[in-house]
Amino acid sequence: MSATPDAAADRAALIAALRDLLKTISDNLGTDASGLGEDDLIPDAAVLDSAGLIEFVMLVDGQYELGLDAEDMTIDNLGSLSAIAAFVAARRGTLRA
Repeated sequence: MSATPDAAADRAALIAALRDLLKTISDNLGTDASGLGEDDLIPDAAVLDSAGLIEFVMLVDGQYELGLDAEDMTIDNLGSLSAIAAFVAARRGTLRA
């Protein structure tokens, strides 16, 4: 089943917003996240250190009011921009990734 045009636009906007959050943190660390693809694993991309990764996850949690639990903190849920968008969509029930 394919996404509706509205859902695709919502997903693209969500990924753009996540990319902006990531870029802010990477800029503060002096790294460049501009080449990160939406399916690239963020921990493997070397754009954030461990503290930056935690900060990013906390910002995403707060921004989208996810109420993350320890069991939510997996590569499948939070490892890439695409995975995060799908997780946010599923958690909030407002988008279809």
